[in-house]
Amino acid sequence: NNMEADDKLGVINFQAPDEGAGTDAILVAAGIEAVSEGDFSASNNATKLSLKTAASEAATEKLAISSGGDVKVVTDGASMFFGADSEITLTHSADAGLLLKHANTADDKYPVLTLQTGDTDITTDDILGKVQFQAPDEATGTDAQVIAAGIWAYSEGDFSSSNNATSLSFQVAESGTAAERLRIFSNGAVRTTGQPRLSVYQYSAQTVAHN
Repeated sequence: NNMEADDKLGVINFQAPDEGAGTDAILVAAGIEAVSEGDFSASNNATKLSLKTAASEAATEKLAISSGGDVKVVTDGASMFFGADSEITLTHSADAGLLLKHANTADDKYPVLTLQTGDTDITTDDILGKVQFQAPDEATGTDAQVIAAGIWAYSEGDFSSSNNATSLSFQVAESGTAAERLRIFSNGAVRTTGQPRLSVYQYSAQTVAHN
């Protein structure tokens, strides 16, 4: 009658307690638990679902669905597999990031990451997609937390059956939100903004200033 954080509302366990091999074989091999995320009240019953599996152990949490709908994969090195042949894998690299891999070993098999817009009428300066870089948890706040760099794809005109002219905008920040410093147009032309400097590195660094 007093639900608090981490209290269990219910548990389903799967087990083979009479398995003759004993030891690991007779431990709980899988489970589903409903776990309170905080103190229950007249306005709160936040609960997560914890999904547990085992390899050589009593089953432990491998995936959780929070009360807010967040899905957490809680095992370092865990992978998600896509496709009937599981040829595309997305793998967690502990303390580093995510690895996207095409598992087929044949020539010319590689992963493709495509950004698509659902816009059905692309006109001039419409954005097809963005890649942005940010440190939103930087403690000093203000400029430190806004978008610091980015790559945007801009339409150069109305798309049609014979036109998809697009330019790439490269944006970086100095003090404030990132702004365009270089753009590559569909015809290969390059436009820079500000006073760019090009550094050439061989045996020693030489700097060429743009006038």
